[in-house]
Amino acid sequence: MEKRKGFYGILVVWLCLCCFGVTSCGDSGEVAASQSQRPLETAFAASGADFAKWYLAGWGTLIEGDIGEDGLVAMGKNVCRELGVEITGHTSQKAGDSVTVLYTGMKGMQQYEVLLQQLPTETYLIINIDSPVGEGEMGKEETLLRETLARFVSEPDISAMIKGYLPEKYTERKGKKILTKMIEDADGIVVERTIEPGYMSFTGFTERLEKSVLVGVQKVNLQCALSYDEIQGKTLVYLATPLIFAEY
Repeated sequence: MEKRKGFYGILVVWLCLCCFGVTSCGDSGEVAASQSQRPLETAFAASGADFAKWYLAGWGTLIEGDIGEDGLVAMGKNVCRELGVEITGHTSQKAGDSVTVLYTGMKGMQQYEVLLQQLPTETYLIINIDSPVGEGEMGKEETLLRETLARFVSEPDISAMIKGYLPEKYTERKGKKILTKMIEDADGIVVERTIEPGYMSFTGFTERLEKSVLVGVQKVNLQCALSYDEIQGKTLVYLATPLIFAEY
């Protein structure tokens, strides 16, 4: 798979509305600890990387449709309230037949972007969350994000990503071992591998995640990658579902 340029960001996410979301699929009963965790957390733990950040991106088409600029402004405030977000900024603009309303905000250390964009045929709601808080919080926020989106949009989609780092440069042999283990520990299979100077990416599929996308004729819903940062002297580790939505 080619190196994916980032679509984390309000306008770029809007261009990627074809992606699908992720659901929490923890098992119950007497199972191994790795099986009781969320698949993304299990896979990330398998990398041995130190946690840095997690990201969520959710979006969908508004149920109400054409509600005008005032309606978008009011809805943006309502969405922020539902998420428990303290609004720190707001912009609104028109360009031809489109209207864009953006709210930025905080909840603890989590940063939020709530974007509403009305186009001639459809209106979209996009919510981005960026957090340095432990990845264990991601599942709680994903549940709230999904519930909030369901109140305003039809068929909400969510993508999730965890970023971390290893303290040294990876070798090709070690990198292959790490990425394979990440996918296999989430009960997945490796579907495709990309190995190039400076980065390495594996995509896979696991039944523990409900949604997936087609890459060619293969279903995938898990992607992990390694990229060496020469300035920091660290190997950056990325893990996402269904695909990575950041530069690496």
